[in-house]
Amino acid sequence: MGEVEINIGGVVEERRLNTMKRINNEVEYVVQDNNDLENMQLLYEKLPLSRHHRDIIDSIFCCMQSRNEMVEKLAYYAGLSDAVEFLKQ
Repeated sequence: MGEVEINIGGVVEERRLNTMKRINNEVEYVVQDNNDLENMQLLYEKLPLSRHHRDIIDSIFCCMQSRNEMVEKLAYYAGLSDAVEFLKQ
């Protein structure tokens, strides 16, 4: 991969991250979901669970978060690719 591709990739990733920050801070229902998630995390931490059960649940949460982040990234890139193709036509 050439230097140009690496630089373009870095710029695109930086824009994606900035877009996601804006969405997380400005889109009302996303802000509400984020607040709800924080409150649910606090409730979860107070549950009387064994270490084994907590590890299982934590693993589920990590898998869900990882999947969501990958889908978010791929959707952003797909949208960008679609926009470029649209502009070429």
